[in-house]
Amino acid sequence: MEKTTTCSPALRFACTSTACVLADSACLPADFLKVRLQLQNELLPPSAPRLGVVAMARTILKKEGVLAFWSGLPAAATRQFC
Repeated sequence: MEKTTTCSPALRFACTSTACVLADSACLPADFLKVRLQLQNELLPPSAPRLGVVAMARTILKKEGVLAFWSGLPAAATRQFC
């Protein structure tokens, strides 16, 4: 005979919210780079050289620091709860 356990709705909400925030934390740096790469096409003049993924990441690390890659985390986390 199988024994099944159920968890409360509050615990289920807490677990799923935590999982979503952790997933956002893992994916946010790649999304941040993608947006920066897309914006360089709009913000730079046509004659300016374009940066690749590695060069863009290196530039962000030097100018803004490592935490810049997670600068959108509060908004992303809030989106998971609403």
